[in-house]
Amino acid sequence: MKAERTLVLVRHADAEPAGGGPDLERSLTPHGQQQARRVAENWINSGGEAALLISSPARRALQTAEFFARALQISGDEIRIEQALYWDDGTRSQLALIRDLPESGSSVCLFGHNPAFTELGALLSAGPSPSLPKGGLLALRLAAGRWTETGPGCARIVTFFRP
Repeated sequence: MKAERTLVLVRHADAEPAGGGPDLERSLTPHGQQQARRVAENWINSGGEAALLISSPARRALQTAEFFARALQISGDEIRIEQALYWDDGTRSQLALIRDLPESGSSVCLFGHNPAFTELGALLSAGPSPSLPKGGLLALRLAAGRWTETGPGCARIVTFFRP
């Protein structure tokens, strides 16, 4: 029997509007902080877990990941930063990142952006996938026994949270 893997896609919560400075530097708004805290708590309260947290280098995504780290009692220093979660080249770079995950982890949370995360959820899920709102969470159960086997239609949606 193949071991199942859980991939959690979390879109960053509400952030400062674009145009006020470099995009990478945009922070969560106070409302966004509440969203991130609430979604992280909902994830934990539903029995969710993650062995690894990986974030886009954008401040708003990293701040969202930090709320999950606190809820999961993981040091914020353990959040891995990956440029592939920031560049919007469709799902190609995100899929490559997933296929390269360490086999020791069976549950991983990725923190990033739309439209890439909604597209990734749709690609991996065997059925329709909802659009991820700001602060939204989509958990997918991959039937693949190894991360390297991740591909189109290999997953089913097990959890969807709106903030």
